[in-house]
Amino acid sequence: MRILKEEWKRLKQGKPGSRFRDLYQARRKQRRHPWSRVLFIAAGVLLVALGAVAGLIPGPGGVVFVALGVALIAREIESAARALDWCEPRLRRRWGRLRRWWARSGISTRIAVALAGGLVLGACGYLGYAWLY
Repeated sequence: MRILKEEWKRLKQGKPGSRFRDLYQARRKQRRHPWSRVLFIAAGVLLVALGAVAGLIPGPGGVVFVALGVALIAREIESAARALDWCEPRLRRRWGRLRRWWARSGISTRIAVALAGGLVLGACGYLGYAWLY
């Protein structure tokens, strides 16, 4: 657990656009048990699969599991680390635009977006329930 906390701290302090590659390089230099790589990749795949299943349930839980799973995979596979480093600045820009749009929006727009989101989540929940049962 201590190692994960240290790596989280390193990720937070890293520069967006290169932090995952930096973590990957640091992990490559460490001496560790050969099975640790396999276990971290397996845990990452398991979290991504769990996130896909949790995505059927309304709420942000699936996104969190997928993000954690991909981050675990990126610490062990360089191409995944490069992909995350490529995506992060773009997602940050889009998130910033969305936050600015939301701050400028009036109350009626916010209510309409919340209602539309609720309808979409409700429909997904209903379809998921109908599909499973």
